[in-house]
Amino acid sequence: MREENLFSEEYDDFYSSSKGALEECKHVFIDANDLTKRFKALKQNSTFIIGELGFGVGINFVATCSEWLKHSSDNQNLEFYSFDKYLFKVEDFKSSVLKDVNGRTTIIILGDARNNYGNPKSEILREIYERAQRVIWLNPESRSSWGVGDAEMPKYSPACHQTEVCNSLTHLERVVSNLLKYSR
Repeated sequence: MREENLFSEEYDDFYSSSKGALEECKHVFIDANDLTKRFKALKQNSTFIIGELGFGVGINFVATCSEWLKHSSDNQNLEFYSFDKYLFKVEDFKSSVLKDVNGRTTIIILGDARNNYGNPKSEILREIYERAQRVIWLNPESRSSWGVGDAEMPKYSPACHQTEVCNSLTHLERVVSNLLKYSR
């Protein structure tokens, strides 16, 4: 963390502008691609497809889902494909955010738990687990893929209160709905 923003030591660069990740996402992703207008204009029974190359924090996906849910109807579909080679690392999370995690914090991780054959550093997720109220991992891959190749879910799962397959807005809505019921 530098200047109150997430920072990658490896790339000597910030993950987002000083105005914050959501503001940057709205400006350079949602507004620049006219997504709200395009979602509103989408014909019934249609699918909107997005392919994104990202820097690995997942803000574009979350913000896009929020806009989609506000401006789409039940008979429309969103497909969102994101490709990140160098993701936000668990050690970046530890150095920038862990100090703020406490017994009232819920951590939601959306990712495939693949790490390009690097050290999974599952002990850091264990630290997060021990401090947080809940750690929820939403994985877009089927459970049968969670231990294949460079996928590290078998190492991460013990440090999660909940793990779910989440590869559609329907899955995401279900998880959020259950989370809201749990937190009330």
